[in-house]
Amino acid sequence: MQLTAYVKEQWESRRIWLDDEARIASFHPIEGWRLLDFLDHGYFMGFLQDLQQKGYRFQ
Repeated sequence: MQLTAYVKEQWESRRIWLDDEARIASFHPIEGWRLLDFLDHGYFMGFLQDLQQKGYRFQ
């Protein structure tokens, strides 16, 4: 795997789309949902845990 492909894969693995009204989080692009990008993997994981504690469903 080329370095640029690896970097792109790592970056895209730290993205999440949110529908705050329905409390749903998606790891796949959903038009009209709020996109959040994270630079730090630890912060991303903590954010996911926080969403779970707030009752978000994941898809």
